[in-house]
Amino acid sequence: MACLHPFSRAWHKQITADQLTLRDTPKAQTALAINSDPLPALPELNDIPIDGHLWPAGEDAAADNLARFLRFRGRHYKDQRDLPKVRGTSELSPYLALGMISHRQCLQAVMAENGGI
Repeated sequence: MACLHPFSRAWHKQITADQLTLRDTPKAQTALAINSDPLPALPELNDIPIDGHLWPAGEDAAADNLARFLRFRGRHYKDQRDLPKVRGTSELSPYLALGMISHRQCLQAVMAENGGI
């Protein structure tokens, strides 16, 4: 068993399997009726080239990124996360922020990779 630090031990005592359970997607909310001026139009993005290969979007891309991180960089995260010249982080922040992957999915994947720890 891996050496657990005080924070990790306390976290493991408090976390339950129910808290790690994936939840169903919430039902769509009805649109609110807003009686105001229409929002201004967004600028056209046709002039800005966007390369989808640099940062692919979507749930599948997020899951692939998580799997690659756990397979290749996860074991070195502690030592490499603060080194600017090394790709040591998970790079999952945009996927988490936009809801393409959840913290529960990440926790389950990490715990599975670490034998439930």
